Amino acid sequence: MVFRICLLGLVAFLSLAPRAMAFDVTPTFSPTLLQPTQTTRMRLSFLNSLPSPVENLTLSDTLPDDMYIATPANAVSSCGGSVSTSNGASAGSVTITGAEIPAAQGDTAGTCYVEISVHAATKGTFINQIDANSGSGTVAGQPDGNANPSSATLAATVQDIIPTMSIDIGGNTVQGGETVTRIITLENPNDVALTGLAFVHDLNADGGFNIHASGPLGGTCGATGTVTDAAPATGDFDTTSVITVTDGTLPAGGSCTITWQVETARDMTRSFDDTTMTHQINAGAITTNEGASNPTFNHPLRTVSGIEIDKTFNGLKYAELNTNTASGADLGITIT
Repeated sequence: MVFRICLLGLVAFLSLAPRAMAFDVTPTFSPTLLQPTQTTRMRLSFLNSLPSPVENLTLSDTLPDDMYIATPANAVSSCGGSVSTSNGASAGSVTITGAEIPAAQGDTAGTCYVEISVHAATKGTFINQIDANSGSGTVAGQPDGNANPSSATLAATVQDIIPTMSIDIGGNTVQGGETVTRIITLENPNDVALTGLAFVHDLNADGGFNIHASGPLGGTCGATGTVTDAAPATGDFDTTSVITVTDGTLPAGGSCTITWQVETARDMTRSFDDTTMTHQINAGAITTNEGASNPTFNHPLRTVSGIEIDKTFNGLKYAELNTNTASGADLGITIT
């Protein structure tokens, strides 16, 4: 009688005692460092430490913001079941259903994995977090889940654009009121294309360069944009402009251009040869979907207006003449 009571008590204790969780899920990325839009393989590794298989395994993994399922996803599962993937507005997701993790064999845990291709849309650090109990299944007919949280980190880096600017007539001298083509050349040092290239450029506010622009925008970046008039810094100048550029594409490892027509707006009270006017685009003005931007870059222009007259005697600005030995001097007039 005493033995039966002890046995019943032991059974009751075992039925009330908490059972060890059956499995763990560990995400990894390979490679862990790449550039935006480049593809990496994400693996979800499952480990079962119990002597019975985990059946009807289900897991939904929502990726971090700006991380998406690649096309094609190339999903692979050694766990059986089905793997479905989708991309939302801000991130992708993976859903595993009907899978099975093999039972442990002695001290060797049962394992299987699911792999898919993913990519980061922009630069940054991306942490894929698998929370505890986010996966579920059954072990010997009893519900179970993943015991511990886990995570994997992917870093996406991108180098900034290398920009230069020039004018179509070469050099840096422009007559006051002369129309020339401004050329912005953008070089992409990355192995991926830079998309969604855009910037807003105030020709006066971004460096005090008072010029008036006219469209349409041209070049090889495939960008669209507008040129709108803006008030000058002072009444001494003509109307200036604001340029808005959108939807450009900079090819991987290549370059492209953005062009528009400009006419210098001269302040006639300045000196004939004015070298203080610098056309500048400030750091961070250019944006891309992948996170690449630009350093400050500029192009000084020697802007001249009207004419300059220089007079010399015997080739000198200031000359002395001895009338006892010389009857006169050569007068030189230079008009520039």
